[in-house]
Amino acid sequence: MSTTFPWGVFLFCLGLLAAVICSIILFLLRQLAAMVTRLVPVTAIVREDESLVADIARRVGGPSVPIPFRYEYKVAGRSYRGWQLSLQRNTAGEAAARAALAARQPGDTITVYYDRDHPARAVVSNETPAAPLWVRIGLAAGILALVAGVALVAAG
Repeated sequence: MSTTFPWGVFLFCLGLLAAVICSIILFLLRQLAAMVTRLVPVTAIVREDESLVADIARRVGGPSVPIPFRYEYKVAGRSYRGWQLSLQRNTAGEAAARAALAARQPGDTITVYYDRDHPARAVVSNETPAAPLWVRIGLAAGILALVAGVALVAAG
C-alpha cells in the first residue's frame, strides 16, 4: 500500500495560515493608523525622576540602554503625566547613555500627542508604522500557496 503526501492540502493549509496571520497584522496596523488620526498635539514639560536615572546607571553595559523620561501636560485645565522609554543600542558605553539622557533635561518642553477621546493616553511620536516588508511578502506567499494548493487538489 503506497500513500503519497497530500501536497495540495498541505499548501492550501499553509497558505491559509500565512494569509490569515499577515491579514491580522495588517488589520492591526490600520487600526493603529486610525488611532493616530485622533491624536492632538500639546506641549509638555519633561520632569525628573531619580528612580529612572538610577535605572539607566544600573543597566549600562548591556546590549541596549533604556533612556527614560517623564513628562507632564495639560488638557482643558487638567494635568496629566506620562512617561517614555526608548531602548538605545549600547555601542559607546556609559558616555553614550549619559549623552542620550542629557538630550531631555527636566524643564525642557516637548510635543506630545494625546488621544482626544481619552486625554490620559499620550505618545511622544505620532508616526504610523508601515507594514514591514516580511508581512507583505508573507501575505503574497500565503496567497500563492493557497492558490497552488487549490490547483493541486483540483488536479487530483
